[in-house]
Amino acid sequence: MFTRIIRHLSLKNPIFSFISILVSVLGLVGLFIVFQKPLQAFMKNPEDWILQAQTVGVFLLVFIVIRSIFGDLEYIIDREKKAVVGTGIEHSRYAFRKFLDAKSEKLFLIGQNLRTPFSDQRNIEHLEKIIKKNKSLRLTLIMTTIDALMAISPHPEDETKTEYIQTLNELRDFLDRLTKDERKRVRIHFHRGASSLSMAIRDPDSEKRGELVFQPKWSTEMEPHNRVFCAIRHWEHPEIFKKYTGYLTILTGIQALSFEATCEQLGVRTDAKDAV
Repeated sequence: MFTRIIRHLSLKNPIFSFISILVSVLGLVGLFIVFQKPLQAFMKNPEDWILQAQTVGVFLLVFIVIRSIFGDLEYIIDREKKAVVGTGIEHSRYAFRKFLDAKSEKLFLIGQNLRTPFSDQRNIEHLEKIIKKNKSLRLTLIMTTIDALMAISPHPEDETKTEYIQTLNELRDFLDRLTKDERKRVRIHFHRGASSLSMAIRDPDSEKRGELVFQPKWSTEMEPHNRVFCAIRHWEHPEIFKKYTGYLTILTGIQALSFEATCEQLGVRTDAKDAV
């Protein structure tokens, strides 16, 4: 916890990292000084189990302090290594139903047509569940426009359009199952900017819980479930985190199309059932 606090402060002022190292070094020196007496006693009576336990304990403390020093040095010298990168996101802690949890206040889900997450019906049911469970949760879904998707998709236009409409129908059915008050906490936007990557963002305004995970991809991607993913935590990389979340106002702004406008363009029904 102490190291995490120091690293958080070091993002605002690097001097805190050096203070952390200085404190660790002084602590190490102190341990060596304190260790001299039990070591001398242990050398005189090595069969004393109490002295043995003290000796082992001090050695462990020394090891922890040294490890902490090297950890702080690595963090200062090569902070870029701290971004989380992997493949196969559904087998990680960033899996859809783990990352987008009911504790969140704001969730953003961004993608070309959201077919990858919505191909699993459990993910849509999960969104419905957490919206109903957390009365303060606000969910924003952002897809690229159909014109932008047609321009970059490697698939035939009919297939691309069919999959796009499938997502619209699933979103409409999702809204149908929500009450009027719950639907007010769901926003759906369409913007060309959502063409190049898939991203999920959790609580962008919170330094403690703020985290995002994105998946850059080729337009000819053939393994949607095995893409590379990269996760950025707000408290570790606030500059990078805000670089990405800063575009949310554009993706949801006046240039974005509404759910109703997009459905009308493609002839999809939008009328949600009146909630009981």
